[in-house]
Amino acid sequence: MEMIGRFVRFWKDNVLLGVILISAAGLRLWSLDFGLPFRYHIDEPAYVVAALKIAQGNLHLIYPPLSPSFQQLVYLSLYGVLFLAGLVRGEINSPLEFSQTYQLDPSAFYLLARGVSVICSLAAIVVLFLLVRRLRDRTTALLAALILAVCFLDVRHAHFVEPYSMLTLFVLLAVYFAHKYIADGEMRYLLFSGLITGLAIGVRISMASLVFVPLYAAVFWWFSSSQPRKWILLLKNLAILGVTGIVGLLIGVPGLIVNFSNTLDAILGQSALAAGDRGFYGLVFSELPTWQFYLVILEFALGIPLLIAIFLGVVRQLWMHRIQDILFAIFPLTFAMILLTASASSSAFARYLIPVLPFLAYLGADGIVWLGGAILQNRSPVIRRLGVFAGVLLLIAIPLLRSVRLDYLWTRLDTRTQAKQWIESNIPEDSHLAIQWHGPPLSTLDDPEPKSERTYQLKELYPFDKNPDFYNLDVYRQNGDEYLILNSTIYNLKMSDPIVEARRVAFYQSVESQAELLAEFKPYPNSKEPPFIFEQIWGPINNLFDRTQPGPTIKIFRIQ
Repeated sequence: MEMIGRFVRFWKDNVLLGVILISAAGLRLWSLDFGLPFRYHIDEPAYVVAALKIAQGNLHLIYPPLSPSFQQLVYLSLYGVLFLAGLVRGEINSPLEFSQTYQLDPSAFYLLARGVSVICSLAAIVVLFLLVRRLRDRTTALLAALILAVCFLDVRHAHFVEPYSMLTLFVLLAVYFAHKYIADGEMRYLLFSGLITGLAIGVRISMASLVFVPLYAAVFWWFSSSQPRKWILLLKNLAILGVTGIVGLLIGVPGLIVNFSNTLDAILGQSALAAGDRGFYGLVFSELPTWQFYLVILEFALGIPLLIAIFLGVVRQLWMHRIQDILFAIFPLTFAMILLTASASSSAFARYLIPVLPFLAYLGADGIVWLGGAILQNRSPVIRRLGVFAGVLLLIAIPLLRSVRLDYLWTRLDTRTQAKQWIESNIPEDSHLAIQWHGPPLSTLDDPEPKSERTYQLKELYPFDKNPDFYNLDVYRQNGDEYLILNSTIYNLKMSDPIVEARRVAFYQSVESQAELLAEFKPYPNSKEPPFIFEQIWGPINNLFDRTQPGPTIKIFRIQ
């Protein structure tokens, strides 16, 4: 009862935080069912299917890397509840029937998994509020929570079956408990910080820089403690961190126990891929320098006004250089160094920035409160309130409008769905189609798709294929392929190998000149295509107001 009473009192004292959370939930739940029952996010099926394979007793998963993982076990528990609910309602009678429901309509499985991302994203806002309130004050904490609530990139990825919203929550919890340990000196907080750090690293190895947070907290508390400075105390703290970190790591990635060789190979392979300079399996995702790519993504996420506010926040923290701020900055600084030095620009991804966004939200809030206080300190209370209100609107307008626009776009018909409907209405069943990866979801006899009226003989064209025949129109004709279906996400991708790139360009030119264009479906109303960025493959991210619907440009050619 006491716990319930404290919970009620907290929300009574923080009504504005409740309003922020309700707004954040609306942005993240609106269009959560985007694309379903089709699986248009290329990474989502791997996580969902992995959880279902674990349910069947298969623990030796090669993909996704670091399987089985804590994230997959969370999904597994939710699917267990879904299975029991189906049994109680009499909709299914066996595990086999349950697995068949995924083939008929997988929507429920993806909605549950996406819901985990939403819950983690909302919980991260609460933890950020609590953390910033400890570091600064209630006003700064509310503003930081508001910035994260409307942050376009955080809203976007909270719709996805990915580990990044969960990682963001773990990172904030690790930092929060480290601060609690320094403030109170209670060993349980250090234990919590170390455990959650290990858990975060287990879910995603790139979170390894987070280990410096509890380590710094342990060492600093030892130096600042009024207790006698005995080395045994410091060694005890470090031992606790080591043990709890290992436990958290094993919880985060049980694959280290049950699937060690595959997990180790995945860690080494992903590390080599990130550090390589020949693109992502030969593909160039971005031609910008790494720092410039991430700066562009941050502008997408927050907008120029918030980036200026973040700069002011950095200046203030450098000016004050408090121990608390140093502890807060350890993770984003070390993580940024890893992103900029250990990741090739040709394989940089926007999602890597998700765990850093709460820290930037705090810096932006701190910078605005500092600037507002300097400008409005001699003004009347009414003028100060109006000034703060106007400043907040200016700050959040860009990311809020982008988030709302994204949600609206996801409620519209995807171009791949349009193309699927056209193909099934105009191309005879059992025709031979060569279709680029991540195109319209067409059915074959062996691999049916939901809501399909016809099946086809499909040859899926993967962009990672190095075979020269991949870029030879005559080969498709000789192999009996009748139609070629292209999409802009793939045909705009460049190759790191200049010989392969020249062959690729020549191939698409031959398709345009020699094949017959039957239909084209565009996500924008005019002939000018928005600038290409590979992040579009996971959903709209740039030029949102130039688009009228989600999806890539789809071109359907007859080649026979």
